[in-house]
Amino acid sequence: MPSNVGDLIDFEWKQSDAEAPKDLRYQATQAWPQPQVPRKPRWQLNLNADDVSDAPRHFVEACHAVGRDTQCFTEFNKYSSLMWTIEDTTDEIPAWTIGLNTVETRANGPDIPSGFGFGLPYETDVATATSVIAEAVHDWLSGYESVLWPVSSRSPLLLFAPEVRDGNAVWIDRAADSVTCLIGELCAWRASAQVTQS
Repeated sequence: MPSNVGDLIDFEWKQSDAEAPKDLRYQATQAWPQPQVPRKPRWQLNLNADDVSDAPRHFVEACHAVGRDTQCFTEFNKYSSLMWTIEDTTDEIPAWTIGLNTVETRANGPDIPSGFGFGLPYETDVATATSVIAEAVHDWLSGYESVLWPVSSRSPLLLFAPEVRDGNAVWIDRAADSVTCLIGELCAWRASAQVTQS
């Protein structure tokens, strides 16, 4: 077989151990250069998603809103780095990939990198993208990072749920099934709620 292929492919024939002497296997390596595959667009944004101009605007706006809602929660102080990733992965899956990469700073021991990503169709509208991203961050933080977010200022046991209502991405008070505020305005809402209570 190798003689018919010529110089294009190198074959390395291997015979297995004595228990199966008739089992011959070969490993082929291509000897000619492969064409360069064009890289798909990929962006990294800080948590506020305010440092890129050419990434898809609807994904940037969604990441920006969710990132803004983390700023008034001390639970995020343990991370020295929080970065969004927006990547065109339509060659692999029928969606773009949105991800959040973190680095947790440890006083004793090395820093711990972590993160997650998930797919969203490019056609997803801003409100839906915002709600889906918020839910993904919420699930990842509570499931893998032991961080409860977003917690209501009324009770440390009450977590808000992201949802789209009337075309807007909002945080829902689960107990009352009512809209608390728009996603992206949670810190302002918490500040006003604390003033009202005092």
